Amino acid sequence: MKKRISLSFTLALSVFAVALCAVAVFSGESRRLPTDSEDSFACDAIIFACKSGYMSCTSSPDGEALFLPEKTVTRAEFAAILIEYLGINPDKYFRAETGISDISDTPDELIPYVKAVCALGLMGTLCEEGKTYFMPLENVTREEGAYILGALTGTVASGAGVDRFSDIDDTYLPYMQNVKTVISLGYMIGYPDGTFRPERDITRAELALTLYRIRQSGDKLKF
Repeated sequence: MKKRISLSFTLALSVFAVALCAVAVFSGESRRLPTDSEDSFACDAIIFACKSGYMSCTSSPDGEALFLPEKTVTRAEFAAILIEYLGINPDKYFRAETGISDISDTPDELIPYVKAVCALGLMGTLCEEGKTYFMPLENVTREEGAYILGALTGTVASGAGVDRFSDIDDTYLPYMQNVKTVISLGYMIGYPDGTFRPERDITRAELALTLYRIRQSGDKLKF
């Protein structure tokens, strides 16, 4: 069973695999559009994310730009996407002391992003036996993604529509309120079989679509 991480905030915010031998581009490079997402349910969101620069493509051996929509998202990758989406300059946090014991497990190009989310309190860490872990290579689940983004909405929604999911009670209890928030706001939805699948790893397509819905709603994430 995966360890779940609760966010740790101060002040007012008290609740809250590189594939195909390719290197992901998060900023500072040309923004290429993918060739593998035309049939994706999140096609429009993927194109928007790539054009906006908060998600990007990888390069296949023959030079194709691939989004890899069904690929899962690690915590380090989620950190990079979140920081880019919020328009934060990660270089400001490159020298930040995080106290994270497993920072060396993070791909070099993603270290500034991990340091940024930790310094800003945007993603949680795990404390065990006096050490702090970010677990950068662990995949982000749908419930964890909802928890992080729900906290950033600054909204406590009613939870309308949550009961239609047969497995919503499988959600980790500390995550539940934020999961209800993103569902009731329409940022995340479930599957045709009536499940939400909170413990399933979130895919790049699902994350792109969630962020697209937030952007299209006109709401801004607060940090």
